[in-house]
Amino acid sequence: MLLSKDGGWQSLKIEIYKMGKFALLKFMVVLFLGGAILLAPWSSFSQVEKSNQGGGEKQKAKEKTSGFLGLPVLIYTPETSLAFGGRGMYYYRPHDKSQETRPSQISGLLMYTLKKQYRMSLNPDLYFENGSLRVEGNISYEKFYDKFWGIGPEAPGDNEEKYIFSKTKLLLIFRKKLTATLYGGFKFEGERKRIDPLEEATLLRAPGLLGRQGGNLVGIGLVFNFDSRDNIFFPGSGSYHELALSFFSPSLGSDFDFRTLKLNLRKYIRLSKNQVFALQSYLYSCFGKAPFYRLAQFGLNNTMRGYYAGRYRDKHFLSFEAEYRGIIWKKWGVAAFTGGGDVQPQLGKFQLSQLKPFYGLGLRYVFNKAEKLTLRLDFAWGKRSSGFYFTAAEAF
Repeated sequence: MLLSKDGGWQSLKIEIYKMGKFALLKFMVVLFLGGAILLAPWSSFSQVEKSNQGGGEKQKAKEKTSGFLGLPVLIYTPETSLAFGGRGMYYYRPHDKSQETRPSQISGLLMYTLKKQYRMSLNPDLYFENGSLRVEGNISYEKFYDKFWGIGPEAPGDNEEKYIFSKTKLLLIFRKKLTATLYGGFKFEGERKRIDPLEEATLLRAPGLLGRQGGNLVGIGLVFNFDSRDNIFFPGSGSYHELALSFFSPSLGSDFDFRTLKLNLRKYIRLSKNQVFALQSYLYSCFGKAPFYRLAQFGLNNTMRGYYAGRYRDKHFLSFEAEYRGIIWKKWGVAAFTGGGDVQPQLGKFQLSQLKPFYGLGLRYVFNKAEKLTLRLDFAWGKRSSGFYFTAAEAF
């Protein structure tokens, strides 16, 4: 089993090593059901109190506006041996403005392996001043392993090379509400990374591969968001669009000189009270001399489920996805999704007919009806690959 390399509150991706597919499927379903049972007592988060004032009875809603979710992490691969730890997420709303502001959340990951590898991360996403100021970040330190197949949309599967990396990262994003649905702000990012191949590597030792030994990254950027969603955890209507520009330069202390552009477009269409159709288009582009591990690639922001994160990478990444989500019985729901994506060295080389496909099915359990927080188990298939994802909240 393998954890996806995303640093924050992201998916738990399972691949087959020692277990057969059917045995692993049964294990994941049991784990999902067990998590739902454990979370059931947490699913009621509101109460009503009555108080008398001046001889008249006044009903006063007193909501519990916070909660915590914890999930275990248990992994085995030949590269990590046994790995164990946990993920957690704490979320809350101000008591006096509970229905008028977005909920804040703080998520984290702590994991250790018997080969002395580890991952630690803290990911705040906080709203202040009645929701007019949003502060988001990632603080992480890790020593783990990853895979590299080369660069380009046709990188062969036989090219797989493994490496150990150590990374320290700080990401801070500040956004100010400009209108009722528009945020704008700036970001800062600093990262130090070291790379050591695990075996006799050809691609990872190639003199022309930028970042083959790691390096320092320091960058600043601009971020703009349009957000009209009715709920951030399980949107039923509205849109979420994000445009982010980042600049990494030696003048800031970076070892690499490049720029990135991210465009994330999402639309949510309510089919009925408990059914939603969600759409996403995602574009990520690199300009300049970026290290190979910061190129556009599969797996960005939960895209391309069914493929190993980083399986394909190049200067530009483009993907499209559609997903049906429905709560069909009490707190239990299902999902079905499909889409396609690819990487290319130039934007003009994308062809819709040649996008790599993916599709999948999922189970849902609503453990907090007030905030519409779900426990998610997805089974996804791509081109000659597959994956299982077990986490909280929707992919997009």
